Amino acid sequence: MKLISITVYNYENRHGMPYKMKVDAFCVGGKEGVFAVFQIPISSRWVGFANGDDGHWQLSGIFSKEWVKDIVNALNASNE
Repeated sequence: MKLISITVYNYENRHGMPYKMKVDAFCVGGKEGVFAVFQIPISSRWVGFANGDDGHWQLSGIFSKEWVKDIVNALNASNE
């Protein structure tokens, strides 16, 4: 896992046009990517995650920082 600057695209938004965010993300699989986690630029309360393929990152979802510990616990439990 590395902290890397990437561009994340959100294709499913109310504006009808792709929205892109430049973020510093913790990436699994490097810059070409598999999975990335980052702070949403417009709010320090939200965490975003994205899936990547050949360096193209697409927003998969967002959640409140309050849920991070429970999400990590769920991921660890699913890997047992």
